Amino acid sequence: MAQAGYKNKDQGQVHFVPCTVVQWVGIFTRSVYADLVIESLKFCISEKGMSVHSWVLMPPSKGSGWQKFTAGKILKELEKSTFESRKSWLLWLFKSAGSQNTRNETYQFWQQDNHR
Repeated sequence: MAQAGYKNKDQGQVHFVPCTVVQWVGIFTRSVYADLVIESLKFCISEKGMSVHSWVLMPPSKGSGWQKFTAGKILKELEKSTFESRKSWLLWLFKSAGSQNTRNETYQFWQQDNHR
C-alpha cells in the first residue's frame, strides 16, 4: 500500500517546512551539495513563484517539488562524484531507506516523518 504524501492544504498561508536527510547524514558538510540546495531554492523562487521568508541549512551536530528536485540534483552529483570518499556508503544508505518506502523508485534522500 502506497504511503500518502504530505500536502499543504492552504497554499496561501505561510508554512514551516522542515527537511531532514535520512539518518541525519552530514551531506551538507560538502559545499557542492549545499550549493545545489541554494540553486534549487533560487530556481523555485524565480521560476515557480515560491516565497521564502527564511531558511537555514544546518549540518547535523511537496508544494513546489523543491525537495524532490533538490534530492535528484544531489543524488546525481553524488553518483558521478570522483572526490566523495563516502560515495558508496551514502548511496547504499539512501538506497536502503528508499527500499523501505513504496513512494520511492530507488533512493530516499529526505526523511518523510518530519512534518509537524
